[in-house]
Amino acid sequence: MTQGGRVAAVGVAVVGLAAIGVTPLQADGLRGWADKLPGDVIAAYAAAGPVVSESDSAPGAPVPTLSLTLLEQAQMLGLFGVVDTCTRQWLDSLAAASLLFQYPHAVALFDISATPRDDGGHELAGLNAAVIVETGTNAAAVNRRVQHLLDTYTNAEHSTLTTEKLGERTWMTLRDQRLPKWLVIRWAVIDDRYVIAIGADALHRVIATLDGDAPSLARDDWFSSAAQSLDAPSASFWLFIRLTELRRSVDRKLGRKIGDVLSAIRLGEVSRGLWTTRRQGRALQMGAYLRRGNTNEHERIADRRFKTRLREDVIPEAATRYAVVDCNPVRVVRGVAEAYLSSRSPGKADRSRASWRNLQKKSGIDIERDIIKRLGHTVVIHDHPPHPLRIPGVRTMLIRVDRESNVLRRKIDELLTYVRDVLIPPGLFQLRHTDDGVWHVLYGLNGPALTVLDRWVVIGFTPSAVREVRGQLQPTSTKQPG
Repeated sequence: MTQGGRVAAVGVAVVGLAAIGVTPLQADGLRGWADKLPGDVIAAYAAAGPVVSESDSAPGAPVPTLSLTLLEQAQMLGLFGVVDTCTRQWLDSLAAASLLFQYPHAVALFDISATPRDDGGHELAGLNAAVIVETGTNAAAVNRRVQHLLDTYTNAEHSTLTTEKLGERTWMTLRDQRLPKWLVIRWAVIDDRYVIAIGADALHRVIATLDGDAPSLARDDWFSSAAQSLDAPSASFWLFIRLTELRRSVDRKLGRKIGDVLSAIRLGEVSRGLWTTRRQGRALQMGAYLRRGNTNEHERIADRRFKTRLREDVIPEAATRYAVVDCNPVRVVRGVAEAYLSSRSPGKADRSRASWRNLQKKSGIDIERDIIKRLGHTVVIHDHPPHPLRIPGVRTMLIRVDRESNVLRRKIDELLTYVRDVLIPPGLFQLRHTDDGVWHVLYGLNGPALTVLDRWVVIGFTPSAVREVRGQLQPTSTKQPG
């Protein structure tokens, strides 16, 4: 695998495990979605919805997660009224994302613009994007979610909702005086699809493609070749980005910043890329097809063949899906850190570097030398134990310990003790260390959590989940040194 694949591997695996459905994309798979997306997208992804059993009431009906059901019930009971606006927006965003992944859907970005700020940063100044949701004959859940957002965030004083029509097509358009003028929201039901668009002409581009009046992404020769190389018909998730066009779509200063971010994650010379995930049994297979300079590269990011490195008990039989990723933790951490700093304004980046140096000096821990370099090149992600609310993307992660697990455990304890005792002020957010060696966050809910075993660092969504995994991997050890 090339360095770009290694740096991006863990993040892509988490996204893939969150997005992958139990079956491949409907009908023609990847090409079926590419036929519906405009050919001039800068970036796009498509994801399969979960399996719908024969007992479901209607074809295309979503399979709601418990978290989505609880959020909807809380909304109906008026509980959102007692939380601040920011928290309510986060809850609504979580509910919308949870609902979206219950259907096969695609997201397309056509163009984006930003204006520079005096501090060297940028703020969004324009966006054209669309979401296409395959609702089939059951769009009731999407309609309810859209109506809730309208009821919550619009009013007669500031908002204007109109019905527009072009030929046989009819759609709704929302404008709000409190929002930037470019932020126009449109939505329409087109055959068995629900289309939601942001920007002046995003919906029109989608309609033109669906009606066959504009070329689709499927007609792009490079995309078609990449799709064939990655066995796209069996894909359950795919992501396509024209990286060169992304840099060109913004001003020179922001384009240079994007270039620095891409260089940090070893994608600086890549002009376009396609990433896919698919299942083989329980295993998540992930691949990338990249145009680097004048050549094409085919990478394997996660592969069931990597499982041969593991003992049989590492992936529990109860796990319904897993990914085994090969990556260099030092390069991943360096790449992510440099990418983050490159995305910041110069002043904020300098302050972040100073804070990082100060943290290591005062805690006495060199994070790369004392922690990262003791980790191995294998990362395992799986879905056992299952999250009780079935929140998308919440998984168990295991990171191989390469050497000196006792030293690694002690260094992590020293670092987190300093963070707990010095950096976190008294209040609702807490960082706790249990007698059996589990670190966890307490912020209303218990988790996420972490512990260090002889061969693995275990990260889970709650202390009890981490203990369950520990009991499987190290059954003779009920306690870890604190």
